[in-house]
Amino acid sequence: MRMALTGRKMGVVCIGLATALMVLVGVVRAANVDAAWDNGSTLITPSSCSVSFSGQYAPSPHTVNRNDTAFFYYNASWSDTRSGGSAVATHRFHMKIQWAVTNQKEAWFNATTTGSSSGSQQFSVNLKLDFAYTVDIRWDARVSSGLTCDSGVVTDQPATVVFQFP
Repeated sequence: MRMALTGRKMGVVCIGLATALMVLVGVVRAANVDAAWDNGSTLITPSSCSVSFSGQYAPSPHTVNRNDTAFFYYNASWSDTRSGGSAVATHRFHMKIQWAVTNQKEAWFNATTTGSSSGSQQFSVNLKLDFAYTVDIRWDARVSSGLTCDSGVVTDQPATVVFQFP
């Protein structure tokens, strides 16, 4: 009798554990992961146009869980130190990620100024990590104002992030 009771208790415990594990699997969800970012700045003065980059962050390898979503950021800032009412300047920021040879996503942000202004904007692209991808990232920027000033497209050092599953 005692053995039957113990066996029954074990059966209840096993069923309880199995149920808890099934519930836990439903609770564990994919997460958002900050994968990489860069800071790009444009500057137009009365005599020049320039682009600079700083603080690139792209750790690799990056351990993630299957179906996490990786976010890639661009922190863009611009400054126009010319006097107010100057000719229109366009500040262009662009980011591209590429994976699995031919797949890619891109994002752009443009700001226009006419002197005596500055600003900043963060933008991003994301990628669902259903496979252990290797992702190449490029950030570039340009500032121009008609024929008087053009920095040309300036690209920061490209980065590569290798995603791996535990």
